[in-house]
Amino acid sequence: MDEEETVEDATVRDKMENGAVFTRPRWPRMRRTWKVNYKACTVADRDALRTFRNSVGGWTNFNFVDNRTAMPETLNVRFSKLPTIKDGGWVNGAKAFNFSFEITEL
Repeated sequence: MDEEETVEDATVRDKMENGAVFTRPRWPRMRRTWKVNYKACTVADRDALRTFRNSVGGWTNFNFVDNRTAMPETLNVRFSKLPTIKDGGWVNGAKAFNFSFEITEL
């Protein structure tokens, strides 16, 4: 699994005639978005992902654990891009799949 984290830019920028730019936050918090990729997943993993995707879609929030550090963080998120499932070839004699999706915190 690998993740790429980005932050939503909440800045409103107003350009003035004299070349100055005034800025202010559009809203008080900056939501994070993660692009998540899983590689070499099994057929059972693919079936579980399909079931989960069909039950939550892009409309229901869920918890996602970011365990990239020693202190895992539980995130309340929603799919911002539904999962895609790609053929991952063969791993140890079994069919494998690669998944990718985007999640955004609420």
